[in-house]
Amino acid sequence: MSRPTFDPEPGTLLPLGPNAVLMTTHDARGARALAAELSRDLPGVEVTPGLCSVLVSGVAPLDRSRLFALIEGDHDVPEDPMTLHEIPVTPNGPDLQEAAQLLGLSPAEIVRELLDQELEVAVLGFSPGFGYLTGLRGPLASLARRSTPRARVPAGSLAVASGMAAIYPQSSPGGWWLLGTSDVALFDQDASPPALFAPGDHVRFVDAARCAAATPRPRPPHARSTHGALEVAATSPWITVVDAPRRSVAAFGVPPSGPFDSERAWLARQLVGGAEACVEVTGTGLALRAHRPVTIAAVDLAIRIDGRAAPEGTPVAMGVDQELRVERLGLGNLGYLAIAGGPGGRSVFHSRGTDLLSQVGPGPLQVGDHLEGDVASSSLPRHARPIPRGPVVLRISAGPHESCLVGGMSALDGWEGIVDGASSKVGVRFRGSDEPLPRRRGEITSIPVVTGAVQVPPDATAIVLGPDHATLGGYPIPAVVIEADLALLGRLSPGERVTFRVVDPVIADEEQRQRHAVLASLLEGASPGSEDQGRLANWG
Repeated sequence: MSRPTFDPEPGTLLPLGPNAVLMTTHDARGARALAAELSRDLPGVEVTPGLCSVLVSGVAPLDRSRLFALIEGDHDVPEDPMTLHEIPVTPNGPDLQEAAQLLGLSPAEIVRELLDQELEVAVLGFSPGFGYLTGLRGPLASLARRSTPRARVPAGSLAVASGMAAIYPQSSPGGWWLLGTSDVALFDQDASPPALFAPGDHVRFVDAARCAAATPRPRPPHARSTHGALEVAATSPWITVVDAPRRSVAAFGVPPSGPFDSERAWLARQLVGGAEACVEVTGTGLALRAHRPVTIAAVDLAIRIDGRAAPEGTPVAMGVDQELRVERLGLGNLGYLAIAGGPGGRSVFHSRGTDLLSQVGPGPLQVGDHLEGDVASSSLPRHARPIPRGPVVLRISAGPHESCLVGGMSALDGWEGIVDGASSKVGVRFRGSDEPLPRRRGEITSIPVVTGAVQVPPDATAIVLGPDHATLGGYPIPAVVIEADLALLGRLSPGERVTFRVVDPVIADEEQRQRHAVLASLLEGASPGSEDQGRLANWG
């Protein structure tokens, strides 16, 4: 199989937004060795290995001279312990017939090709427990990714693309060819280790009809909170607690997650005294009943307490047995509800948030759940004015694959995209309002990615990754949205027009500082101090 067109040479440093660098290697083992050395030499920096690259992020500005010295040095390639996994599969995928026709084979020949190979787990990524299985041989290795990725691939799907195979541990978007299914559980957030596969393991697919059923790893039910100030009396699907983004778990394929709109979430939290987390409300069916006095604040939500309209953007006291109901959602069909001293809940990988892509975390709110809360002090801000709304412009800086576009970054400067209905917190999809992006043909080897990365699939649309994005991605990234504009992704609705503008990356940090000042100015009353400013920065 020919080398993907847009892959940089090994030993290259490339930008992935203002505060992240992609370091390329020859292969997955080299990437793991480099990642281990970086983690030792750069404490406090986020390091994520990929198939032939390592993502370094979390510090600004990054010391590029030090990174050059590390990437050019010798690295001890680890001798990975090897476990062989035999995974039962059923050849019933929806793409089996189409793939057979494309390759000039029968479906039965496709199945024989798939079952007659032993593959290696090169890296975990994309989603929790997702193993990139390399070493695929024969005709199947020639299948490139599909031109248009699916918005949803069912959990357990066996797929191939770009010389690799994988099983999707959870339902997620994906652009690979679906050839079968498997019932084996690949990830359990309550197990140790949480992932069934480890880098260096070998995998062989076997016909499920000819082997005994696999014994699934036991998974205890999620513990639900049964005591707290507020009880969930009614809810809609996928209303969740959101917390600060997760760190240092991308190597298992666990996304960072966090609020879709970090700015509205921050304002809500400040109104109740800087609570650690809040509730991201995505449906009007939420109802909460108070079991003791508690202070709440709603930002960009219309709420009623015992049938009477309550003010938005203002701390509100609830008494015993009062009931709060959400009547209307804000921009992007969501809003935020903060609770003084709360909302508490189970922490998974050091966060109370639930990731919608992988379903890692305590899960969506359910009827009967309880949220912690208390009465706030009297020194709170009195009110939060709405965030100013104008024409939506997403400012971008260079990514590692500018060459995938005819004209490079200039093709994106001024490009107008229309928000597609398949958008989500995983990624916001844009189609050209006048014409598609001028994308060249070619692929990349999957790389670690960041929130705000602008992916361009072969269909020449654009996907901007949200906070619940996959940890690795296989579409070229010509640009990355700057941090100051990431919150705008959570305010977009299908059909909305958005203009992309290229900016110099050196101004990105200053733009973020100015954004912090604008948000702080929206709070009326008690002024947030330096500690609160630091919390805001961590929620970007």
